[in-house]
Amino acid sequence: LPETPMATTMVDGYPCDVWWDSNGETVVESYTITGMAHGTPLGPAANDERYGEAGAFLIEAGISSSYHIANFFGLTEQARRPAPAPKEADKPAVKPVAQPVAKETAKQPMPLPRAAPSRQAAPSRNLRGRAREISDVITRALTAAGLMK
Repeated sequence: LPETPMATTMVDGYPCDVWWDSNGETVVESYTITGMAHGTPLGPAANDERYGEAGAFLIEAGISSSYHIANFFGLTEQARRPAPAPKEADKPAVKPVAQPVAKETAKQPMPLPRAAPSRQAAPSRNLRGRAREISDVITRALTAAGLMK
């Protein structure tokens, strides 16, 4: 592909560079979200539906990057919402029916394990400590990639 785009358009107020192959099919789209910090741009999609809520690294920008990525790969027209779960009134009333078991096929219950001497349970792993470890891994990765100082 050439270094310069074959076309530049404006999409949701932002420049979009486009490259296509010898058949005229778009093979690369590059959106430039001007004036935005590092993160995922959020905004309404072409169907006026919002995908995502603003938060850490999820930035309101008036354009939905997730929607445009899915659209590029042809996934937006196939997306369907799952059917709502049936309400209690719609569910058929099913009651379990006990079936008699022949005496010769009935299993003997397993004996209960003997009680171990009473010991204080080992302390469970602190969930905050685990979250901190994950945060440290992410911070190190972003720093190594030059995205964070």
